[in-house]
Amino acid sequence: MSPVAPPPPNVTLTVTPTSLLTAVNDTWTLQAKVQGASNQGVTWTIEEGSRGGSITTGGSYTAPATTGTYHVVATSVANPAVAATVPVTAVAHGFFVVGETHARSENTATLLGNGDVLLVGGHPTDGSGVTISGCQGQLFLTGSTLFSSTTSTFIDGAGIFPPRDSLTATLLLNEKVLIAGGFAPLCGPPALIAELFDPNTGMFAYTGAIANDRSGHTATLLVSGKVLLVGGGNNGVAELYDPATGIFSPTGSLSTDRSFPTATLISGDRVLIAGGYASCIGSTNGPVCTIASTAEIYDPIMQTFTDTAPLARAGHTATLLPDGTVLMAGGFDQSGNALDTLVRFDPSTQIFNPAGKMTTPRAGHTATLLPSGLVLITGGYVPNGPPALASAELYDPATQNSTPVAPLHVARTGHHATLLLDGRVLITDGSVGTAEVFK
Repeated sequence: MSPVAPPPPNVTLTVTPTSLLTAVNDTWTLQAKVQGASNQGVTWTIEEGSRGGSITTGGSYTAPATTGTYHVVATSVANPAVAATVPVTAVAHGFFVVGETHARSENTATLLGNGDVLLVGGHPTDGSGVTISGCQGQLFLTGSTLFSSTTSTFIDGAGIFPPRDSLTATLLLNEKVLIAGGFAPLCGPPALIAELFDPNTGMFAYTGAIANDRSGHTATLLVSGKVLLVGGGNNGVAELYDPATGIFSPTGSLSTDRSFPTATLISGDRVLIAGGYASCIGSTNGPVCTIASTAEIYDPIMQTFTDTAPLARAGHTATLLPDGTVLMAGGFDQSGNALDTLVRFDPSTQIFNPAGKMTTPRAGHTATLLPSGLVLITGGYVPNGPPALASAELYDPATQNSTPVAPLHVARTGHHATLLLDGRVLITDGSVGTAEVFK
């Protein structure tokens, strides 16, 4: 009888991730790396048995239906004495992958009246799209994409003209979508055209011309059904689009010209305009931008903008809460530091009040009011950190506390979070083709 060869010495085993926060019933892939042995194989087990979920021979782990803490173990085949344990925390809420579409950035995502989501414009980061002459090789998406909330699938459709980024898309009261402004960087001036998307035909048609160059602007649907366009240009003039006539007309001027501010409809059909970049000056290291330090309110009756309490943030989010206050979360300060602080604007006093902190600083994130009254905050980034964050949290306006939830499957920033009619939140874009839903 031949002697059994002893296991190889100095075998090490590591598993990625080293720990896992997951939603119940969600699936993640664990990766094991063996060093010091020619046999790279591992066996996977769960200390709690089937009560702790299931895992395939390839490391695909599915969490159980019950919240709790569990332990996944990888054991080296070459040396069974070498193993690594991954603690798993299963929580009630998290993100589930629902499909793939174009990886894109600087586009729009709009919930339609039928519950589908329209994706328009921007840059593809997956090699698709077209190159526009004079754009130094930049790619643009010409077509639109529809996400079906019933089948969780993406379908490519008709396109806009010209292709552009940093545009806006606004669902009108007649359920058509107004596509306005934006520009093709390095290709000339911003687009001075607007189009309407008709969900009944799936087609785009021209509507009125915009009077002012705009990109990185805001578009807010007023109670009257008109749409207010603000910022994103070389002057502070605002415009109103009237769906009845298809005409854009001037409606007062901002006290501070700004790009990429937030715009929130508040009581009295007024609009709170806050933060953003007031100006950018080119340098050898790229543009240096000054953050707008004010907030102002648009009055549709007087057609005027009036300064209110100061707020110096860019890359932040603004979320209208059920009590009529507006929650401002994160963003950059004047020094370029990402913030973890939240403030709430009270329209009755016109004051920003401290409202707690997020679990981490972030800018370029999303914040979505859920039917429960909680606010879901996802992704973003921090200067001098990773290019994007996968972390997410739930903020409770009543307690001003934030609680981490299971992370995104893919880190992203500059993405979109769209509240669907069934209460789920669709996460798309941010240069990522994978789509996820929070539930």
